[in-house]
Amino acid sequence: MRVTRRTLLLIVGFLVVCGGCGSSSGRRAVKGTVTYQGKPLENGTITFQTTTTPPVMAGGSVIQDGKYDISAEKGLEPGTYRVLISAAGPPAKQTPAERAAGASPHASELIPARYNTETTLTAEIKAGASDPVDFKLD
Repeated sequence: MRVTRRTLLLIVGFLVVCGGCGSSSGRRAVKGTVTYQGKPLENGTITFQTTTTPPVMAGGSVIQDGKYDISAEKGLEPGTYRVLISAAGPPAKQTPAERAAGASPHASELIPARYNTETTLTAEIKAGASDPVDFKLD
């Protein structure tokens, strides 16, 4: 098969024009800070859940030195999300039943339940916005 110069130019032109074509997931990077009682949260996790019932995990990140960062590849689509923030503390005391069952000790939670298991936190992720999504927990 012989490829003419004109055909080659058409193919290259098509590739250049459509280089940005294709499906885009609509996800965007999300980053920000988390402070607890006025100080950066040293270590923890942040989870973004859908507001549907039942909620579904949409994304999350580790928090280190008060900062979290979710890349665009694993980012969030525009919308409103429930936010859960958690930080593990020292091992919690086991109940007699847990000890009898041979259960491993689980970590205690440093952050109040209103920010994780009973969260009242929400975040709105806007299309095209790059503002940090910060959380100040008391």
